[in-house]
Amino acid sequence: MKAPKIYRKKGGFTLIELIVVIAILGTLAAVGYGPIMDHLNDGDRQIASSNLSNISTALIDFNTEMTAYPSDQTAESMQERMEEAGKDFGALQGDTSNCYFRQLMVRDNSLAEKIFFAKVAGVIAEGDNKKANGKALQAGENAFSYVMMQSTEGDGYRGVTGRGTCPIVMTPTAEPGKPVSGSDVKFDLTPFRGHVFVLFTDKSIKDLHGDKAIKENEDGDLGTLVTDIFPENVKTGESRAGRYSIFGPALK
Repeated sequence: MKAPKIYRKKGGFTLIELIVVIAILGTLAAVGYGPIMDHLNDGDRQIASSNLSNISTALIDFNTEMTAYPSDQTAESMQERMEEAGKDFGALQGDTSNCYFRQLMVRDNSLAEKIFFAKVAGVIAEGDNKKANGKALQAGENAFSYVMMQSTEGDGYRGVTGRGTCPIVMTPTAEPGKPVSGSDVKFDLTPFRGHVFVLFTDKSIKDLHGDKAIKENEDGDLGTLVTDIFPENVKTGESRAGRYSIFGPALK
């Protein structure tokens, strides 16, 4: 009489076991994706904040010498200085922040383009530091927006005043490449996962995400100001945001 055969279960997972494992892995990935991406984005945020600090130093030096921040009024003096030096960095006033940041380079030729870098869509890399022949801060070599005041005297835009604390440079707005009223500004929240960094005239750098000053839209890619960051009218206490314009960077 033959001994009965003993059948052993082959190694491996059943279909149900595989489905359970995949479901568990999917859940872990979904839970961990946000924190992991935030951690990976820390370096990008630190670079943006550090470069804002460098821009702050350049703006302070400019303001100390010119008694004003870069604007349509200072552009004429900077243009003359640039021509006297036999240089051509490009337009020193226009519809983008690149123009007004070039004035900082005219005053200090040693200023490196890399301080205007932040990892945002449309910015190719740190600037190549080529400034001659109108190549200073070309499109894609600056990531920051610049704030100015609309002149009541009809002569273009003036630099923000030193009265109170006022925003002067910030990470990109949602509409780069053209001026946007401070009362209508929307921020691009995608580069830094909801974080928006703003440099103020008192040298402070604030993260509006941390201050809960921004309300995200449903997709989380745009943010609207819900806490006013612009100075109020001293007499009425009303917001003066409408008097300010934000010039976005040239990204194309």
